[in-house]
Amino acid sequence: MSVTTLLDELLPLIQAVAGQDRQAFAELYRLTNAKLFGIARRLLRNDAEAAEAVQDIFVRVWQRAECYDPARGRVMGWMCGVLRNLCIDRLRGAARRDRDLAALPDADEGVDSGVADGLDLARCLGILAASERQIILLAMHHGLSHGELAQRFAVPLGTMKSTIRRGLAKLRFCLDDGAVAVMQA
Repeated sequence: MSVTTLLDELLPLIQAVAGQDRQAFAELYRLTNAKLFGIARRLLRNDAEAAEAVQDIFVRVWQRAECYDPARGRVMGWMCGVLRNLCIDRLRGAARRDRDLAALPDADEGVDSGVADGLDLARCLGILAASERQIILLAMHHGLSHGELAQRFAVPLGTMKSTIRRGLAKLRFCLDDGAVAVMQA
């Protein structure tokens, strides 16, 4: 199939997807997912993250197909733009997580060496389950991604993300609670 034929074929598909046509959505996915995956992999430099980004883009396409305006460009250009923005958001989120985790100490170091602003980080790390603590410290110190951690611990990617999210939420709550206790003293 030529590129022109593909581009001509996407317009009626996206319009049908806007009407919640599942068959059109499946065909749109079949025709575009490989190209979108290649773009995501180039931007994110990680196959697992790229696969998740492609999944996210298709969720967004399903939910927002009616936002596509043919006067502003071709369907593939619109989808690539949405994917690019999604990948940039993921990269920014990863950078933010890295900054947040950078305050945590290495598992091999004394935990007290990472205590910042008088907060008892060692106490807060101690409330985490051993596996949560290990995962968060590996992510921080070794820079392992969600996908790499999921492989290392042989769990699904979604499970790993949930584990990290819960662990960081517990740390945040504990540290915030400690800050309140210090302010009340």
